[in-house]
Amino acid sequence: MTICRIYLPSYTYANKAKRALMGMGYMSEMKRNEKVSESGCGYSLMTHCSCYEVSRILKDSYIPFRIAGEEGDEE
Repeated sequence: MTICRIYLPSYTYANKAKRALMGMGYMSEMKRNEKVSESGCGYSLMTHCSCYEVSRILKDSYIPFRIAGEEGDEE
């Protein structure tokens, strides 16, 4: 199963992203990141979905994000 991790700049955007993904049937887990820049900590979401699909959903919802990576289980 594919797992996509994305970074979001704030709790508000992470929550909006979580709701947008849930609206499309994808569950996600939100986690606060350690301080990574002068502007703040940020949040990350992990979901069982391809990063391509996550990117499409969040762009359509006008949510700023950055793809951190995609992991896939070998079967």
